[in-house]
Amino acid sequence: MLDSSKKIKEIEEQFSDELAKKLELEYKANDNLPITRDIFIRCAIDSLGDVRGKFLLDLGCGIGEISYFLAKKGSAVVGIDISRGMLNLSSKRIRDNKFEEKANFLKMTTEKVGFKDNSFDAVFGGYILHHTEVELTIKEVYRVLKKGGKATFVENFANNKILIFSRRYLAGRFGIPRYGTITEHPLTNKDIKIIKSLFKKVKIINPDMNFLQLLDRQIFKYRYPFISRFCEYFDRWLFYAFPELRKLSYTQVIVVEK
Repeated sequence: MLDSSKKIKEIEEQFSDELAKKLELEYKANDNLPITRDIFIRCAIDSLGDVRGKFLLDLGCGIGEISYFLAKKGSAVVGIDISRGMLNLSSKRIRDNKFEEKANFLKMTTEKVGFKDNSFDAVFGGYILHHTEVELTIKEVYRVLKKGGKATFVENFANNKILIFSRRYLAGRFGIPRYGTITEHPLTNKDIKIIKSLFKKVKIINPDMNFLQLLDRQIFKYRYPFISRFCEYFDRWLFYAFPELRKLSYTQVIVVEK
C-alpha cells in the first residue's frame, strides 16, 4: 500500500510540474481569470456563502486562481499543492496582485495535511479529489474543518457509462487524446459513500450538463464550431428537458457540512 501510494504521488507530482511549465507561458497577473467563469467552479464558490473574514483551505490550489479570487472576496487563504511548479505560479500571482497578506501557499499532499484539527472555516477543492486517494483526503478535510464548516468540491463522476466506456477504451487510442494521469479516477458510488459516512450533510449539485461537450473535446477537439454548438445546445436541452439525467453529467459539485 505504501509503495503504491508513493508511486501515485510521484506520477501526480510529475504531471502537475509538467503542466505548470506549460501554464507559465500563458500566465497573466490580471483579474481576467477564465476558471472563475466555469459554471461548476462558480457554483462551488457560491455554495460557500459569504467568505469575508473566514479562514479557507484551497485544496490542490494549482496556479492560484481560486485562492486569489477567494482572497479578493475577503477571506484568508492557505493553498496547498503537491507541485512546486504550481506553487511558484500561485505565489507569483499573489505577489503580482499585492495580496501576500491574504494568501500563502505550502507544498504538501492532500492525504496528510500539516494543520491542526478544526483549523479552517471552509475548504475548496477544484477538480482535485479524483487525483487523490479519496478516503484519506476526505478524512483529512473532515479533520481540519471546524464544526459547522463547509467544504465544496468540483469533481468528475463515474455515473455516465457511455463516458466511462469512452474514457477506458477510447481515450489514448485511435487519435483520441487522454488528459490527466493514469492514476486518477472519476468519483464512484463507493467514494460518495465514504464522504456521506463522515459528514452530517452532503449535497450533490448539477448546475449544468457536461456530456456531449466532453466528447466534442476528446474527439473533435473543438475544431468544428457547428459541432461544438450542437453539443452545447444538446447538453442544455438534456439539462432542462430531463432533470433526472443531470446526475449523468461528468462534472458535478459536492457540498458538505461538518
